[in-house]
Amino acid sequence: MRNTRTVNRNHIVVAALFLIFTLSFVGSVIAEETHPHVITTEWLSANMKRLDIRIIDIREKVTDYWQAHIPGAVYINPEALRLSDRGVTVKLMPPEALEIMLGKMGVSRMMKVVVYGEQSDPKAAYLIWALDYLGQSFSGMLDGGFNKLQQEKRPVTQRYPRARPAAYTIFNLHEQWRAPLRAVKRASEEKSSVIIDVRPLEMYTG
Repeated sequence: MRNTRTVNRNHIVVAALFLIFTLSFVGSVIAEETHPHVITTEWLSANMKRLDIRIIDIREKVTDYWQAHIPGAVYINPEALRLSDRGVTVKLMPPEALEIMLGKMGVSRMMKVVVYGEQSDPKAAYLIWALDYLGQSFSGMLDGGFNKLQQEKRPVTQRYPRARPAAYTIFNLHEQWRAPLRAVKRASEEKSSVIIDVRPLEMYTG
């Protein structure tokens, strides 16, 4: 009986050490290969000339982009991401349409995508969410948006970037990033669930 307990304890210790080693290894790989969803202006300034990075400007007015934008940034109007589906407004465009759109903008699935809008702009976060849903390997939102970059007097331009079309291929949609209406209704009735409304305060209060 003691021998069995000793063996079991040894197995537990070995398993625990293996788990710690695995998590440490995975953590180091993640630190090297990915980046948090919030990108600093310092990181962007140091990496913007890399060929595997695509910067996307999603500010409301295209005239703002024409006036000044981050070097290398392509523009997308935020309303281009949404459509009316069976009478329900502002739903995310179908994946097939997003594939074409992103490919035309020179975005590939393995690229590092950095999105920026105005300061405290939810539209940039919306695009990040859509990219997560599509399975983009790397995407992040610029901390402070274009406003912070201007305040720091970092380089801007009026020139269009040389963005060649790319083949954007979706392998697996990450359905866990989307919550159907029935799931939200069920969550609203469960005490263990929390629903967070990220809309601006004036929309939340009505």
